[in-house]
Amino acid sequence: MKIVKLFLAGMLALFLAACNNTEALERFATDIDKSVKAESQLQDIGPELQKLESEKVEVFNTLEKTTPEKFRAAADKLLKNTEERSKLIEQEIKAMEHSQEIYESSKSKTKDIEDEQQKKTVMEFIKVNDNKFKKHNDLMNSYKEILKAEKEVFTHMKEPQPDMKNINKKIEVVTKKYETFHKDTNSYANLLKVVNNHKEKITDILNGK
Repeated sequence: MKIVKLFLAGMLALFLAACNNTEALERFATDIDKSVKAESQLQDIGPELQKLESEKVEVFNTLEKTTPEKFRAAADKLLKNTEERSKLIEQEIKAMEHSQEIYESSKSKTKDIEDEQQKKTVMEFIKVNDNKFKKHNDLMNSYKEILKAEKEVFTHMKEPQPDMKNINKKIEVVTKKYETFHKDTNSYANLLKVVNNHKEKITDILNGK
């Protein structure tokens, strides 16, 4: 009977050790969830930004066959559209900055993770997640450059005698910036998939998979 008791006690100790072994990882994962939640605002910003982009294209496509007065009125609409998109971008930047603050503070909790496999999984996640914030920051800076270039175009359009040759040159610059931006956006979308895959690996460990 004593042997059985000792055996059961030993099993209980092993079970408790296994539970405690994920506590540090759980604390880290909780902060990561908070970081992700802080980014939820982007789900509302994205559609709003896309709507403004569509409205911009719609107005711009009417410019070829219009009077000088309507041309300048369209330029005013486009400048207002640019300002609204700029405000949305600033909201997105703030949301991501808040997310990154939570994320950066979570890194200090990784020192308490003793299990080598857990540590390896977390470090792999941190590597790609660090890159996510960097790439997003690069995207926002690229979009700001687009907005700046567009503002120049629309401001020139408001002039009493707009130089169409100069305007068209500036439009070509904007178009090239957009081409690069779309490529970078696709690359960022693929990176997010990688980040999510690494986050799922952490979740799998916590779920005992």
